Amino acid sequence: MAFHQKKILVSKINIRIIKGIGEILITKDTIISYRQIEKSEMAGTIRRMASGGLFGFFGKFSNPKIGKFSMYATRMNNLILIKLKDGSQIVLSPDNPTEFLNDIS
Repeated sequence: MAFHQKKILVSKINIRIIKGIGEILITKDTIISYRQIEKSEMAGTIRRMASGGLFGFFGKFSNPKIGKFSMYATRMNNLILIKLKDGSQIVLSPDNPTEFLNDIS
């Protein structure tokens, strides 16, 4: 059964990130690791091709601790870092990070 947290849907085989226009699909077999990160790990983050502010944080970012990543977050707490087999990284902000991590296991 899928689980919905704002714009993130988790099923048995994938994670769908619903954006204003379009969506991002991550199949679970492409995930090599995932973990909750602290807001402090986002210090020094710069936008490469991104938007951030009133409606959330979306696009390409980088920082000294995490490196380059895509972020689809509505806020800067409850952050989850997902690393993929192709070397890319994605940061999300589900409402309930513990439940989200259990669902993607």
